Amino acid sequence: MDDITTPQQMAARLRLATNLKLLRGKVGFSQETLAAKAGMHRNQVGLIERGTHGVTLDNLVSLANALGVEPSQLLIEPTETPRPIKTGRPKKTDAT
Repeated sequence: MDDITTPQQMAARLRLATNLKLLRGKVGFSQETLAAKAGMHRNQVGLIERGTHGVTLDNLVSLANALGVEPSQLLIEPTETPRPIKTGRPKKTDAT
Protein backbone atom coordinates (compact mmCIF):
# COMPACT_ATOMS: atom_id res chain seq x y z
CA MET A 1 0.00 0.00 0.00
CA ASP A 2 1.43 3.35 -1.04
CA ASP A 3 1.62 6.18 1.48
CA ILE A 4 0.01 9.10 -0.34
CA THR A 5 -0.13 12.40 1.50
CA THR A 6 -2.78 14.77 0.19
CA PRO A 7 -2.16 18.52 -0.06
CA GLN A 8 -4.62 19.04 2.80
CA GLN A 9 -2.74 16.57 4.99
CA MET A 10 0.56 18.25 4.16
CA ALA A 11 -0.87 21.68 5.00
CA ALA A 12 -2.11 20.37 8.36
CA ARG A 13 1.30 18.80 9.07
CA LEU A 14 3.04 22.10 8.32
CA ARG A 15 0.63 24.05 10.55
CA LEU A 16 1.28 21.58 13.35
CA ALA A 17 5.03 21.74 12.77
CA THR A 18 5.08 25.54 12.90
CA ASN A 19 2.86 25.76 15.97
CA LEU A 20 4.86 23.09 17.76
CA LYS A 21 8.12 24.97 17.16
CA LEU A 22 6.55 28.29 18.20
CA LEU A 23 5.08 26.97 21.42
CA ARG A 24 8.16 24.91 22.28
CA GLY A 25 10.28 28.03 21.86
CA LYS A 26 7.96 30.07 24.08
CA VAL A 27 8.29 27.61 26.95
CA GLY A 28 12.00 27.05 26.29
CA PHE A 29 11.84 23.29 25.77
CA SER A 30 14.30 21.34 23.67
CA GLN A 31 12.88 18.61 21.46
CA GLU A 32 14.23 16.13 23.97
CA THR A 33 12.45 17.82 26.90
CA LEU A 34 9.17 18.08 25.02
CA ALA A 35 9.40 14.45 23.97
CA ALA A 36 10.03 13.31 27.53
CA LYS A 37 7.10 15.35 28.88
CA ALA A 38 4.83 14.00 26.11
CA GLY A 39 5.99 10.39 26.53
CA MET A 40 7.46 10.26 23.04
CA HIS A 41 10.90 9.75 21.49
CA ARG A 42 12.78 12.94 20.57
CA ASN A 43 13.26 11.70 17.00
CA GLN A 44 9.50 11.51 16.63
CA VAL A 45 9.14 15.14 17.78
CA GLY A 46 11.80 16.14 15.24
CA LEU A 47 9.96 14.37 12.42
CA ILE A 48 6.69 16.05 13.39
CA GLU A 49 8.40 19.47 13.52
CA ARG A 50 9.77 18.91 10.01
CA GLY A 51 6.30 17.99 8.75
CA THR A 52 7.49 14.62 7.48
CA HIS A 53 5.64 12.51 10.04
CA GLY A 54 1.94 12.27 10.73
CA VAL A 55 0.71 12.29 14.30
CA THR A 56 -2.00 10.32 16.07
CA LEU A 57 -4.73 12.07 18.01
CA ASP A 58 -3.29 10.62 21.23
CA ASN A 59 0.15 12.08 20.46
CA LEU A 60 -1.38 15.43 19.52
CA VAL A 61 -3.10 15.56 22.91
CA SER A 62 0.11 14.49 24.70
CA LEU A 63 2.13 17.22 22.95
CA ALA A 64 -0.49 19.85 23.77
CA ASN A 65 -0.61 18.77 27.43
CA ALA A 66 3.19 18.91 27.66
CA LEU A 67 3.11 22.46 26.29
CA GLY A 68 0.18 23.52 28.48
CA VAL A 69 -2.17 24.35 25.60
CA GLU A 70 -5.38 22.99 24.10
CA PRO A 71 -4.81 20.49 21.26
CA SER A 72 -6.67 22.80 18.87
CA GLN A 73 -3.93 25.42 19.31
CA LEU A 74 -1.54 23.10 17.52
CA LEU A 75 -3.73 23.01 14.41
CA ILE A 76 -4.74 26.64 13.93
CA GLU A 77 -3.14 28.83 11.28
CA PRO A 78 0.07 30.23 12.84
CA THR A 79 0.35 34.00 13.12
CA GLU A 80 4.10 34.05 13.77
CA THR A 81 7.22 32.54 12.29
CA PRO A 82 9.26 30.39 14.64
CA ARG A 83 12.72 31.63 15.58
CA PRO A 84 15.61 29.19 15.76
CA ILE A 85 15.69 27.46 19.12
CA LYS A 86 19.10 26.77 20.63
CA THR A 87 18.35 24.82 23.79
CA GLY A 88 20.63 21.83 23.27
CA ARG A 89 23.76 21.02 25.15
CA PRO A 90 26.51 23.62 24.89
CA LYS A 91 29.41 22.64 22.67
CA LYS A 92 32.64 21.75 24.41
CA THR A 93 35.49 24.17 23.85
CA ASP A 94 39.21 23.61 24.29
CA ALA A 95 40.48 25.26 27.43
CA THR A 96 44.10 24.83 26.43
